Amino acid sequence: MHGLDVRLLNEDKLLGDSTCLQDAKVILCVISKSFRLGEFKRMCRNAAIPSKIVSYVSYGSYPTDESMPKPVFKMEVDFEKAEFNKKQFKSMVNEVVQTLNERSEEMMGAIDFPVGLAQRSSHIECSILDCVLSSENSVQCFGLVGMGGIGKTTLARSIFNKIHSQFERSFFSLNTRAEVQEKDKGTSGLVDVQKKIIAKLLNNRSDDAKIYNEEQGKMVLSSKVKHINALIVFDDVDDGRHLEALCEPLQSSLGPKSVIIITTRDQKIVDSAKSTMIFDIERLDEEMSKSLFYWHAFMKPKPPADLENVSQSVIKACQGLPLSLKIIGSHLYGNSDREYWAESLKLLEKGKKGIFDVLRISFDRLDSDEKEAFLDICCFLINEDVELTCMFLNACYGMGKTHLNTLKNKCLITTYVDEDDGRRSRIGMHDQLRDMGRHIIREERRDRAWDEETANEILQVR
Repeated sequence: MHGLDVRLLNEDKLLGDSTCLQDAKVILCVISKSFRLGEFKRMCRNAAIPSKIVSYVSYGSYPTDESMPKPVFKMEVDFEKAEFNKKQFKSMVNEVVQTLNERSEEMMGAIDFPVGLAQRSSHIECSILDCVLSSENSVQCFGLVGMGGIGKTTLARSIFNKIHSQFERSFFSLNTRAEVQEKDKGTSGLVDVQKKIIAKLLNNRSDDAKIYNEEQGKMVLSSKVKHINALIVFDDVDDGRHLEALCEPLQSSLGPKSVIIITTRDQKIVDSAKSTMIFDIERLDEEMSKSLFYWHAFMKPKPPADLENVSQSVIKACQGLPLSLKIIGSHLYGNSDREYWAESLKLLEKGKKGIFDVLRISFDRLDSDEKEAFLDICCFLINEDVELTCMFLNACYGMGKTHLNTLKNKCLITTYVDEDDGRRSRIGMHDQLRDMGRHIIREERRDRAWDEETANEILQVR
């Protein structure tokens, strides 16, 4: 979980000084036969540590003590092979991440398996902070540029999590391009983003966010947030109009120690934003690619001996793209059939059109209802409430929760905590996966329309 202060404490240290836990966002307590569980629980009560942030893990023989806390994650461990149950481990990780996200209003979610992030982000973080320290009277703008699926958003999230506490206010506009396009209903989608910025920087004072058009929004941004030292991230910007409506007013009004980070596939975007520094995001090298793929395919740092050679070939075919390594690794997870791996490799090597071919492999292996659920999410349900999405899918195909869990386990969707209501979770999806799904609809299915332009295209063909 990159960007977090993770500490490993033994029992004596833990029980000897309860102050080390007082600022913890999540406590993961591993229970053994000799662990003084009652003493630990008393210490938590005395230190007023909320029970909801404490998760318990037991391994080996399951304790039968009535005082055993609930819920608890039971981990089946094969001590001879030094292996654990991968599904149980993944369930535990998801629970810890969910708890962590709920406990932090500002953080952009913990990052699972942050392979290579330390190396890729550390010099960017240092460069940003050095520029802030040396700046006297201007907002600093930084660009992260690279192809789709290269890891720009993950890097931006990691940097945001590491440095946001050093600013008075912070705001992360996730998938700006999609947010602007999909909320364009009568009024510009940019107005919604402008309102969110104002609400976040002014501590959610809704009376300050009465904006009815882009021009008014620009004036409000220029006048209301003066002298606030803030960290702002605009993720996936592809239109100069976005800069004019969002970035330029902030550059002229925020405090001199402020930072704006822009992620984009288009070098011209960050050039026109007058960026202080521009970072070209490169593909993962061979070792990083191996680590990321192995964790998603096997949930451990090395593959089984009989799958090592084909794993190397799959990794090479993914060409260092984090999204491809993650999706294909999750697709192959739990399958040790070498013929199945060889078939997936053949499909990978056959595809010559780019990342869509890689992502399509995972889609094609879904069953029919899972495919329909995925396409529905691509077209209509991104950023929608998880419970509402589950109800919708359940009504259409049955087993809505099961379909969501399958798509999540295959890394085809994510969930994130609503920034305005920490009790609610919403559906997320990488823009490349969304674009692939919509490409399938346009070129093959023609049975869904998510905007007026697509509806017209479908009607003209029919």
